[in-house]
Amino acid sequence: PQPPLASAPRVSRRAPPPKPSLPTSPAIGPMAASAAAKKLTLKSSDGEDFEVEVAVAMASQTIKHMVEDGCADNIIPLPNVTAKILSKVIEYCTQHAPKADDAAAADSTGTATAVKPDEEKLKAFDTEFVKVEQATLFDLILV
Repeated sequence: PQPPLASAPRVSRRAPPPKPSLPTSPAIGPMAASAAAKKLTLKSSDGEDFEVEVAVAMASQTIKHMVEDGCADNIIPLPNVTAKILSKVIEYCTQHAPKADDAAAADSTGTATAVKPDEEKLKAFDTEFVKVEQATLFDLILV
């Protein structure tokens, strides 16, 4: 064996840590802050199409997971969700999704977190929203 060379001390060069990747989908690509401007089409079990902003659709964990898992193409099929229930889900998600101008305002101030809608208004909305038949409420919970 040859003796080690007397050279400069070894410097460990590490690559910079990778930037966290944004979830992607064939339908919408990387879901960046501008996602609010992009649209997705949700298709109910009875064939009705609903075009919604990505930020609104992503407020539903079920839909969000489908998009992140690449199950979404141009249209996201929801074979177990009727148009009646899907319209209620979209209504709920619209109220709970960060608003585009609020998110833009948060970005301009240097904060990376999205601004949540007014909590008191949401509580009042939620109280009224759940005043539906029990069967409808169960269907809503599943989406």
